[in-house]
Amino acid sequence: MLSLSLARAFYLVLGVGLILLTVGNLNGMLGAGAVFYPGTIIGGFALGALLLAAAAFVESRRPVQAAMTWVALVVVTALCVWAVAATYVSGRDPIQYAVGPAAVVLLATARLAVARRRAGTLGAIAVGS
Repeated sequence: MLSLSLARAFYLVLGVGLILLTVGNLNGMLGAGAVFYPGTIIGGFALGALLLAAAAFVESRRPVQAAMTWVALVVVTALCVWAVAATYVSGRDPIQYAVGPAAVVLLATARLAVARRRAGTLGAIAVGS
């Protein structure tokens, strides 16, 4: 199985990459005659921050941070399923463009979910258990 530090590093790279891509997209939208799409910018920053939070808080004992990690894992899983489905519909080679990358992301997601479960599903383990 994938090591926890490698899964965390993968999520950190994805989060930082997404934020950098969003900044680059924002830079391109600020030129003369460009069209500004705030949903793209807000969504990019939010998803990037969520990925960084999932990597940082995967073993946290605080309930809010644990919930944030679960939200990130569910969102990433849903986006992977959507990307594979959209690639199949578009007629492009799904193995090359979606299934392979989605499998890597889902492997890291599964490893983070196992670590989150071991640390307590929603934070600190109940007293006396």
